[in-house]
Amino acid sequence: MFKNHIKIAWRNLLKDRQFTLLNVLGLSAGLACALLIFLWVNDERSIDAFHKNDKQLYSVFERQYYDGKIEAFHSTPGIMADQMKIDLPYVQYASQYAWNDKNTFQVGDKIMKEEGSYADADFFSMFSFPLLQGKAATALSDPSAITISRKMAGHFFGSPEAAIGKTIRYE
Repeated sequence: MFKNHIKIAWRNLLKDRQFTLLNVLGLSAGLACALLIFLWVNDERSIDAFHKNDKQLYSVFERQYYDGKIEAFHSTPGIMADQMKIDLPYVQYASQYAWNDKNTFQVGDKIMKEEGSYADADFFSMFSFPLLQGKAATALSDPSAITISRKMAGHFFGSPEAAIGKTIRYE
């Protein structure tokens, strides 16, 4: 019985090839779109999911209008983070964060261009990035404090342990 149904379906598909092609292309496009939407939603939901406070993390999406253009990006402008903690009672921590930018760092005669971001004192209270040395609670408490990568510490000081408390010239 099932074999007969398959034969009849195959004969109908071959009899009207344009209709078959249209249906197969439509089905393929629908499945491809559904898969891409699923992958996009999955990617959006996985952002910051590796942090222990992932359910309490929110990002500010800023839109700027100037010169007849609209620019939009994830950034916390100016004093917004501090003002959010004052105005919104449910905000426990808030951190300014500026986009990645290539900057010049110097220690003695060693110079290095490296990408980095600006963040303030609450950054390591919000995010659970592991630190090689030092304490997350005090890492960015001083306005002149900086956290650097293992690569940068090795380049300038030989090891992360040797970099603690040392001075790096920025820009």
